[in-house]
Amino acid sequence: MMKNLSALVLLLSCSVTVIQAAAAVEDTTNDDPRTTRGNVRRNNNMNYRRELTDSFFSVAPATAPPAIFTGVVVAAGGARGDDDDDDDDDDDDDACVDPLDVVVDRAIDNIQVSSDGIVGTNDVGIPFGLAIANVSMNFQPFCNEDVTRFMVCLSTVMYNFDGVSVLDIRRGFINEETDVVSANFSPLLLSTPTNATTFNGCVDVSEDLWLDMIRNPDNFYIRASPGGAGVVASNLAIRGQLLSSFRNVPLDNDQVVEPFNSIDNDSVGRGSLYVRGGGDVVCFDVTLTGYDPDIGYLNRGAAGTNGVVVMDFTSTKSGPGRFMGCMTIEELGLRSSDVVELLADGYLYYFSMHLADQPPAFFRTTRGQIPNPGF
Repeated sequence: MMKNLSALVLLLSCSVTVIQAAAAVEDTTNDDPRTTRGNVRRNNNMNYRRELTDSFFSVAPATAPPAIFTGVVVAAGGARGDDDDDDDDDDDDDACVDPLDVVVDRAIDNIQVSSDGIVGTNDVGIPFGLAIANVSMNFQPFCNEDVTRFMVCLSTVMYNFDGVSVLDIRRGFINEETDVVSANFSPLLLSTPTNATTFNGCVDVSEDLWLDMIRNPDNFYIRASPGGAGVVASNLAIRGQLLSSFRNVPLDNDQVVEPFNSIDNDSVGRGSLYVRGGGDVVCFDVTLTGYDPDIGYLNRGAAGTNGVVVMDFTSTKSGPGRFMGCMTIEELGLRSSDVVELLADGYLYYFSMHLADQPPAFFRTTRGQIPNPGF
């Protein structure tokens, strides 16, 4: 009898230990940002469906790259802030940053900022001036889950361009010149030597502007200028559109839609498109293996559908399976507005490569849909 009682006590003790361990795991899982549940809790405050209107746009001063909180919140008196009834180590009323790295929702790299992007009559391009820029749209949640920091971060390396004192991101299409500043990095830039060739900084913006820049980067451009006192021509500038290219679009036969898929082949490749000269020049760089196409097109059509030809860049063929070169919008039979639409809605366009010496039923064709640049 005593032996059975001892076994029962041991079993109950083990059960309590298991329940306590499970509860601890549950608490950790609920708040751990590395888990799906923790991320769901953290992102509950993110509203991605709000309509964008100009009334929401705001500009904040530039700041240094954000510091990430990685420890325990400490109250003003030096003691750990834990005045609530939770089991965690912080007071939920304190404003603190979650122990997370900043989340990057979208990054656009290798943006060329030069005099080639200057349009309109107000600005004059700086000869040989060039900057290579990276832009990212980031957010950082806070502990109380009701506040989130939305940021636009910019890093640039400048060449042949000293004394820059004005650096910002403005709202405007590739062929528009505007004074609408959306993110102003000049204050932080001025805190560094005026002949600095590199810059890194972040700007706090409204959630709506942040979402707009993620969804519509083609609506914004970077502008850098000497500006300021003592500069004879303050309208000297260089410029680069946030989105002016579609790089390394996958090409393959699996995307081809009837009747152009009657011949199977293992052709694969990559296609890139670049826009220059304020939207007046379109450049192509397409490489294909598996066969040597005669024709290179850019068509307008959604994935899974056949569309009309809007750009014929066959004349840029430079070798077997290779098209590389630039064409003016006059040569392509386009208007600047057509190029703006391409950048705004790239996912509605696709590359198509063809043989020219056989009827459509026997085409050997490869296709590459431009991916959706938004979410």
